Amino acid sequence: MLFNRKSFGFDFTIFGGIQFVVLTIIAMLVFPGGTIQDPMATHYLFLENFFSDLGRTQDFDGNSNLYSMCLFSVALCILGLSVISLFITVPSIFKKQSISLRGMTFIGIVAGVFFIGVAFTPWDIFFEAHIFFVRFGFRLLLIACILMGINIYKTNYFPSGYAYLIFAISLILFFYILLLIYGPRAGESQESLMLQVAGQKIIVYLLISGIITLAIGAKNVQKRMENFKFKNEEN
Repeated sequence: MLFNRKSFGFDFTIFGGIQFVVLTIIAMLVFPGGTIQDPMATHYLFLENFFSDLGRTQDFDGNSNLYSMCLFSVALCILGLSVISLFITVPSIFKKQSISLRGMTFIGIVAGVFFIGVAFTPWDIFFEAHIFFVRFGFRLLLIACILMGINIYKTNYFPSGYAYLIFAISLILFFYILLLIYGPRAGESQESLMLQVAGQKIIVYLLISGIITLAIGAKNVQKRMENFKFKNEEN
């Protein structure tokens, strides 16, 4: 039963990443259009529209954005739950529990909750709350990723390549957070908008790729540990 529960946790994390990409692509196709700089645009512009634009209740011209909003909200809620699932399930692989491991789990869970919070705060209605969840969701995820990388690096049974992957993503995530804090505001100019949107797209897709890769790797490690334990019990 325990084995199945662990496998489900990793499988759900993989599913969560894939469904976010698929559902947000569909949401982009049904998005009515408009950007901060060009409210009259007639469709979603990949380098000018944020992911959060998909979650608006209305487009920039006042038209209903119901379908796109629903798709985005579902996708982000499931992604947030998959992040929570990952940080709950991964610690079960480690032979020794530590303060940093428990801290990683707690912070990772809170980060997942914050991303779910983004889904429930459309930025055209709850702008300040939306920005709060976005900024602190990414910051908490950065801390959780660093702690996970450290814990993986310290083991001798979890390939260190996964730790390096997490550290690399953490570094990129750190620079994205700096872009959010110190970078130009999206409303300042077309170039500023495209810079912020490109940064968001890069970090989101990298994070999803990293989460899926880590979940697959953790599942493989867990299987090897279970097989090793089973063979020892047989002997």
